[in-house]
Amino acid sequence: MTGRHRVRIGLGAASFAVALLGAGCLLPSAPVSGAQLSNSPTVANFPSSPSPFGYMPNIQITVTNTGTHPVDNLHGQPIGVFSIPSQTCTSTLGTGQSCSYSVQFCPGAVGPYSDPFVVSGDDAVTGTPVSATTQLSGIGTP
Repeated sequence: MTGRHRVRIGLGAASFAVALLGAGCLLPSAPVSGAQLSNSPTVANFPSSPSPFGYMPNIQITVTNTGTHPVDNLHGQPIGVFSIPSQTCTSTLGTGQSCSYSVQFCPGAVGPYSDPFVVSGDDAVTGTPVSATTQLSGIGTP
């Protein structure tokens, strides 16, 4: 039989599917138990800004509790040349709820800046600390 190939369908396809599952394919995982924070975006690149204290751009960072417990003592810390002029977050973030921080880039000198913005709190049921980070970066220009 030249030019022809036989394809066997049936048990071979089932065996192939089982082989794929056994070869490292991931099955859906169970939901996270407890509080868990997630930031969006995880990386925030600010537009260049004249220093000192020229135009100061803002980027909104949304924090979501993706876990199964509320978060208490929620807070975001400004760091370096990045400040928080406004926010919608309170000290408690319920399951599935979101809030936001407006983060502002305020370069004091010419040059590149990069700092993590960490939002943290405690699982309201277990007391376990939870956090999420957004990497902030910008360039101060002359």
